[in-house]
Amino acid sequence: MSADVPSEPRHDHDTGEHHGPLHAIEEAVEHAVDEVEEVDEELRASGLWIGWLWLVLGVATTVFLLVFGSGSDSGFALAVALAFAGISLALALWAELPSVTDSVGAKLERPVTRAYFVAAVIAVVVILLDVLPEGFSAGLLVIALLPAIPCLIGAYRVLVTHR
Repeated sequence: MSADVPSEPRHDHDTGEHHGPLHAIEEAVEHAVDEVEEVDEELRASGLWIGWLWLVLGVATTVFLLVFGSGSDSGFALAVALAFAGISLALALWAELPSVTDSVGAKLERPVTRAYFVAAVIAVVVILLDVLPEGFSAGLLVIALLPAIPCLIGAYRVLVTHR
């Protein structure tokens, strides 16, 4: 028998611990399980990015359409338009980064994107057709919220219900 590995597992009567090959394997398995759980939590958290993207996009689009549709010609309207363009560009670049996507987010990505695009086009066309009362109105609010609906539903599904 080798001097390094005891032929009989030792039992420490003071602490009640067993020392031997099985104890070492149990500790290694516990450590591996802890590491897997930690990686799983990190992946789940990193997979939520698409929910945050949709939330920001929905809010930014609504603000932009409210200002755009109210007919404001001020420097504020220009600042909002530039901010919306910057936010949209940043979100598009962020979406292109290599990342993990939550399974719910991956399943909803295309339907949310398509619904957002269609709703945004409808909202812009309605605003450009000038069929709404001038300035801020309930109709403008509804039209401005239209593209946010798929974004907010997708964000909710990813960020809240899938936790």
